[in-house]
Amino acid sequence: MQNINHFLIEQVFNEKNKSILISSNIVNNNYKKFISLSSSKNYNSFVSTKIQNINFLFSSLDISLLIIDMKEDYLELLKSLSKNKPGLFVIVIADPISNQFLNIKKNLNFTFFDFLKKPITIEELIYKIDNSLDILSSLNMTKSKYKLLNQYKETIDKYSIVSKTDSKGNITYVNDKFCKTSGYKSNELLGKPHKIIRHEDMSSQIFKTMWHTIKDLKQVWKGKIKNKKKDGSHYWVDTIINPILDSDGKIIEYIALRTDITELEERKEFLKKQFNITYDKLENINSISKLYEETLDKTTIILRLSNDLKILHVNELFCETFGYTKEELIGRDHHDLFPSEIKKEFILDGIKIIKEKGFWKGQLKGLCKNGDIKHFITTVVPLKDKNDKILEFMVIRVDITKVVQYQKEKEFLLSYDELTKLKGRNALNNDLKNKKGTLLLIDIIDFKKLNSLIGYEGADEILISVANLLKEESKLTYRLYGDIFAVFYENEKIEYVNTKAINLMLKFESHKFIYDNFEIPVSINIGISDTVPYLLTAEEAISRNKKSFNKIARYNYDINEKASDFKNLDMLIKIKDALENDNIVPYFQAIVSLETKEVVKYESLVRLIDEKENKIISPYEFLEISKKSKMYSQITKNVLRKSIEFLKSTNIPISINISFEDLINSNVLNYIAFLLQCNEKIANLITFEILESSEIKDYEQINLFINLVRKYNCKVAIDDFGSGYSNFTQLLNMKPDIIKIDGSLIKNIDKDINSRNIVESILILAKKSQIKTVAEFIDNKKVHNVVKELGIDYGQGFYYAKPEDLMKK
Repeated sequence: MQNINHFLIEQVFNEKNKSILISSNIVNNNYKKFISLSSSKNYNSFVSTKIQNINFLFSSLDISLLIIDMKEDYLELLKSLSKNKPGLFVIVIADPISNQFLNIKKNLNFTFFDFLKKPITIEELIYKIDNSLDILSSLNMTKSKYKLLNQYKETIDKYSIVSKTDSKGNITYVNDKFCKTSGYKSNELLGKPHKIIRHEDMSSQIFKTMWHTIKDLKQVWKGKIKNKKKDGSHYWVDTIINPILDSDGKIIEYIALRTDITELEERKEFLKKQFNITYDKLENINSISKLYEETLDKTTIILRLSNDLKILHVNELFCETFGYTKEELIGRDHHDLFPSEIKKEFILDGIKIIKEKGFWKGQLKGLCKNGDIKHFITTVVPLKDKNDKILEFMVIRVDITKVVQYQKEKEFLLSYDELTKLKGRNALNNDLKNKKGTLLLIDIIDFKKLNSLIGYEGADEILISVANLLKEESKLTYRLYGDIFAVFYENEKIEYVNTKAINLMLKFESHKFIYDNFEIPVSINIGISDTVPYLLTAEEAISRNKKSFNKIARYNYDINEKASDFKNLDMLIKIKDALENDNIVPYFQAIVSLETKEVVKYESLVRLIDEKENKIISPYEFLEISKKSKMYSQITKNVLRKSIEFLKSTNIPISINISFEDLINSNVLNYIAFLLQCNEKIANLITFEILESSEIKDYEQINLFINLVRKYNCKVAIDDFGSGYSNFTQLLNMKPDIIKIDGSLIKNIDKDINSRNIVESILILAKKSQIKTVAEFIDNKKVHNVVKELGIDYGQGFYYAKPEDLMKK
């Protein structure tokens, strides 16, 4: 027994397999038989009859099966094991099997518990152990399969909206994503029919067809459904409903998987509106919308990959999308389905990210069997065993190929004017790249008056006639916007084009523009430039033209302008350096409650750090200049990102300024949506301040932005309210949460009765509309006392705090 114990201790520290422990004298002379049996089943076997050794082994090894002689001093051991290791298999060898032992069995809680009555031969014991190990193996295999199936369920639960109903259509299960999307709690849904979330816009015929498919035909139904949230708002889901049948083919329940496509549907509606506004006469808008809708319907392309990225499984939609059969795909390297530009190293880097973060999501291209390239939003999730080892990868794809194509077509249409059949501004910018020559810019004088006199239809006829006249001048003729046209003379000097401009002016004066049997007088201003950037300098020339009342103006680069331009160029260089060195930073100024003077939030204000001159540059010196370059949107993105970093670290509400230029920049809007999606839990602490200015012309665009940010519970403020550009009706129709009264009205409010009267009028409107108010530019106690007395809610200004770099504190 000493030798056995020494061998046993060696085993404890050298083996990692599951183990069998035998505590019976019957095996002392037959140990090799047990070694052979356990090894064949991938188990270690140990023998010991001492209580202390048995306890040591159970604390050190994963013991699955215990064979033990029943002795009085083992009773407490069995009770302890029953409590701490209920999954243990136990065989007790006893003689006799007394009522005392049988009573013990009732109080023990082992997965498997059996008695063997002495005398027993070694062959009978080996047979019993062999049989027990087979049962153990089957049980472990079942547990492993159950764990894997549970991971499949968790994956679907995590990325899909899931519900189950009984055969009558009453809800029996909803997952967390269902509750989060619909706004209901699970106890409000269970036992109810699905019509609790049905939207009144949905035709009853759709549901009749659905029930016929799943109930009568017992087939899977797929479709797109508009549902209603608890708060009355709506959401769109791509839906698959599958009837579950028993062995007799009778329906026992229905399972529904849904994908939220609300954002895509709203984007589709937005694009439709934009197209209708800009191109009322596009003949193919309906077919484009149909293609877009079909794209959205295909959202559940699934495959599974092994650890070495071989394809294990694909669904039918995957085969349909890529043009392969399942037999052609199973076992194939996943990288074969990517175009050559996507290197294998990129895929391997993606796997590293998955292992670090637990998933990967992004846009990828795919290579079809016929050589076509398709575009997908792809999500990859690892499936793991109980030891956190990755068994395989599940890949879920959404085909967005038609959306990408649709965006390309939209870009083309933005470069083309449907009315005059001329190219547009985008086309001009592209055509002028790397070309030399002279640009001639034409502006119809008093076109707005002409519009009001003869109406839109008549004005359109005049624009078509103007376009036809200009086409005779050059192939490179464009309609930029409204009544502005351009003609580019490639490789021609400005003197030659100046002559052409004079002739064109005479041509317009002699030409008879006829509408509705009346001759319509049409006069033009012309700007000419041979200086790059052509369009900017030609616009400058025509602007001077209007001021001097000359009808033709050439762009001249005088010394004063050079000095100004050099100053602007120097500032553009500073902006570029600041962006490259991460020196565009937000400073934060406190906004306080006028009642308590306590800080309620901070406004984020952009600053440029000039490291060379060791100074902080105000936005008044660089923001307007940056708008003439592509760097303005980069500045906005930097401020957005860093402001939200500050919010995450402090959890103090913030306000972020957004200009009209930002609102019409799809790149900036997409970035805002991305940041809010990534920081959804704290988005309710963000207020977006929309700067009121004369540049705001498209209030529909502003309302679309407001709808976007309010989806994430952000607040909206109107900045510089009452600054002189105010369209009060339009602004109040936007239903802001806050209006910030312009500093020009506040700074002298203690002395200027007119300012006070205007502010009081604004407050009446605000309170009636339940809008909070902020007074800006409060720099002394007198002004503070007046605005507090008037009932303004919050104050901001040097009297409370100057803007500071709080991110360094």
